[in-house]
Amino acid sequence: MQHVSRDPRIGTTLGTYRLETLIARGELGLLFGARNTQEPHTPHLVRVLAVVPIMDTNARTIYHDQFHIEASHLATLQHPYLLPLVGYGMADGMPYVVWPAVSTRSLSARLEASGPVDVLTVGRYLDQIAAALEYAHEHATVHGALTTDCLYLQSDGRVVVGDLGMRRLVELGAEAAQSRTPLGNPEACAPEQLLGGPIDPATDVYALGAVIYRLLTGGPVFRGRSMDEVAQQHLNSPIPPLSRVRPGLPPALDHLLAKAMAKDSAQRFLQPGALANAYHSIVAPTQTTRMPFVASGNPAAVRPRPATSVGGGSMAAGQWGHQPGKDSGALGAELGWGRVGVDSAPAPRAPHTVPRGASQRPPPPAAGAPFAFLSRARGRLGRNVLFGALVLVVVVGGIFGLTRLTKTFNPASGATGVALFMDSPQGPPGHSDGVKVIIHNLASPPSSEFYDAWLIDSASEHVTPLGTLFAQNGAYQLTDAGSGRGTSAGTNLLGMGDRIEITLEQGRVNLPVGQVVLSGVFPPQSFVHIRHLLVSFPTTPGQTALAVGVLQQTQLVDAQAKVLQSVAASQNQVAIQCAAQSLVDLLEGHQGAHFRPLGSGCDAQSIVATGDGFGLLGAGGYLAETAQHASNAAIAPDATSFIRTHAGHVEIAMTNIEGWLAQVEQDALALVANPANTSGVPQLVTNASHADNGVDTNGDESIDPVVGEAGAVTAYEHSQLMATLTLVAGA
Repeated sequence: MQHVSRDPRIGTTLGTYRLETLIARGELGLLFGARNTQEPHTPHLVRVLAVVPIMDTNARTIYHDQFHIEASHLATLQHPYLLPLVGYGMADGMPYVVWPAVSTRSLSARLEASGPVDVLTVGRYLDQIAAALEYAHEHATVHGALTTDCLYLQSDGRVVVGDLGMRRLVELGAEAAQSRTPLGNPEACAPEQLLGGPIDPATDVYALGAVIYRLLTGGPVFRGRSMDEVAQQHLNSPIPPLSRVRPGLPPALDHLLAKAMAKDSAQRFLQPGALANAYHSIVAPTQTTRMPFVASGNPAAVRPRPATSVGGGSMAAGQWGHQPGKDSGALGAELGWGRVGVDSAPAPRAPHTVPRGASQRPPPPAAGAPFAFLSRARGRLGRNVLFGALVLVVVVGGIFGLTRLTKTFNPASGATGVALFMDSPQGPPGHSDGVKVIIHNLASPPSSEFYDAWLIDSASEHVTPLGTLFAQNGAYQLTDAGSGRGTSAGTNLLGMGDRIEITLEQGRVNLPVGQVVLSGVFPPQSFVHIRHLLVSFPTTPGQTALAVGVLQQTQLVDAQAKVLQSVAASQNQVAIQCAAQSLVDLLEGHQGAHFRPLGSGCDAQSIVATGDGFGLLGAGGYLAETAQHASNAAIAPDATSFIRTHAGHVEIAMTNIEGWLAQVEQDALALVANPANTSGVPQLVTNASHADNGVDTNGDESIDPVVGEAGAVTAYEHSQLMATLTLVAGA
């Protein structure tokens, strides 16, 4: 797809949509950013379809009727991974379709910017795309033009499938004008498309195989100097091995792609879901959390819809438009030629499909008559009679459809919530591997539906399930206690994502597919520094996070102070000197002016602790860096008042700790110089304990984030509170 910026149509109006920007030019037509003049605050995407001008009045009327029927059907299709059609029409003979504005970052753009995708992320994309395709197939629709150009990444990491059915709308125009349908993008054209034969779900399976190939390698399956050269390879050449482009991928993927893109459609996977199942069995055979697609004994039935007009002449060739739900509703009838309209089942909430019926793939129509039971010689009277029947269905179906739509469950009206990150009580501290989510004023879900929480990484599109919320103490809550056990650290959740969604799901699912009822996103500029405090920092040993380093090294200082207290009581001057030097090394780090490696004599005294070498004190130590990055988080343009408040508390704690530890250092250096004088040891031990645990100076039985009280434990707690995420209604 070619991205452009200017077009003479910009500023003009199609129906009620004013075209504002030209986003892309592709084989299906021009894609514009637009706004509905009746709803100017709501952005849309408008595609002007690449249909050749139709000069003959009768042929133009036929195409108008066909376009209306097909677009009406597409407008009834609603699925979490489909970009829904929300409007369509004709303006000066130009057909156009309308979708809600979504991220225009396609998977093609993702590949261009970041290169090939890892195999597990490809698997997640594949499940989402396959779920959308299977839903479309169950509702009598083949995509027919699936490439990475029409797969859009959302900010929450989901992929939505765009341009569903658009190729068919373009083909209808070519048939009405009695011209050859242009080949268009040959990147994923199945052989039957290139040869002008009938298409069915196996055609989309072929294209999905080509999408997998491109995601894994960054490039198309076949390359050539012309579209015809590429087309010939689709017709005759085997699929190039993945190892030619990206060594190290499982060899079995070559066999999978060979089956998905078999020249004979009968040799392919029968369903997109079967392809997805086979892919996961190769790249993640031990995975237990994924819910596989349910295999069906027969491929999804997609019976061809008529290519000639069934509509009347009341549709003029000038300007007319349609927005589903605002006038006639959706067409809905089983008239012996396929499933179209509101009698189709609503989109399932689960990401995978249920078993299909026993319908078989229909026999191909005779050559030259793609929809044989309707003749192009049908007269205008016949079209008008059938169109009259369809109008009746429009009215009844529209009422039925609107009734269903107006009863949409809105559980989050007035709901608010927070997500609090914490350490596993059963593992070592400093890893933020647990989370507690609390939602107030959330309505009870319908029967057999659940509220699930998900942590999503916007950069990698990785989704981490957090669990299901249950009613408790007047709120909906979940507590993930974390995966840490004993001395084994749990997975730091703050490093796994930057967004939390609460979704309403039907049954148990392993990916978010239902309605988003609440969500929250960390402010990106501020969150960089919060992650430096709690997840990792590039220049510390082992990239230890700064607030974590303060906690761990201060705890070690406290422990070594108690060791010093013990050896001081024994009057063992060698041990006293070693313990004192150990404290100095902990406080100053390897770059400190008084740092001295402990000798073998200290080993003999079982005194070996010197910390990780980064040091707590000094301009480049843990205390100064932690205070700096807490401040950076607070002054970031997108910082919230919550972040600013708790960052201030962290800075206060750093000042307290620095004061206490500076005194510890002074007393330790005195002991290194004169181990016989242990009179300062009790105060040293007290100051080390204050630096670690803080001190309750006002006797309120609480250590507060105030001057003279907060220590390392409090500083770490308020660093975690900086990461508290507010959840609000909506996506």
